[in-house]
Amino acid sequence: MHTAHPENSADLSSQLPLLLAHIPRYRRRGIAALARDAALPKATVNRLVRGIGSPSYITVLRVTDALCRATRREVNPRDLLDHPGEFLRSACAAVGCAGCVPNARSAATRGQ
Repeated sequence: MHTAHPENSADLSSQLPLLLAHIPRYRRRGIAALARDAALPKATVNRLVRGIGSPSYITVLRVTDALCRATRREVNPRDLLDHPGEFLRSACAAVGCAGCVPNARSAATRGQ
């Protein structure tokens, strides 16, 4: 018997496009490179980037692991997907950006 998750996964939002824009490897090579690094089909990663559907746990885990390797930083799945406005950290803070958007520089210096 299938039991639905109590929270509606359709309400999830993705900031993966912002994260990819901060990582030179993915900014240049895009979704194909991320798919290869995460050992996932390109179509699966494309849906995740576009916020289409409900990704599986393993999909999010593989993408998160690929981002950790690419940035050499701890990236949390909630840095990628969460309810709108409830991301764990901004994309800048997740990848250690020193200020491409307002307040990112102060957040980075506070260690958030």
